[in-house]
Amino acid sequence: METTKIYYNDVFVSVDGYGEPYEVYKDCPYVNIDKAIANDYAEDKVESGEWDSYLIPELIEGTEIIYHD
Repeated sequence: METTKIYYNDVFVSVDGYGEPYEVYKDCPYVNIDKAIANDYAEDKVESGEWDSYLIPELIEGTEIIYHD
């Protein structure tokens, strides 16, 4: 099983498509999940209200990601 990291809640993800960098803020919570189900897992968490937002860096292409320390 290949896992991937999902950052949640303390992230900025642009949804307007203008190419702003995504950001992961200091001490952002995360989980490691099976890569094959990561997107569905994260979507379920947002739909249920447990998470406000999420970012899966391994599944992002063409957008800069800034990690704040």
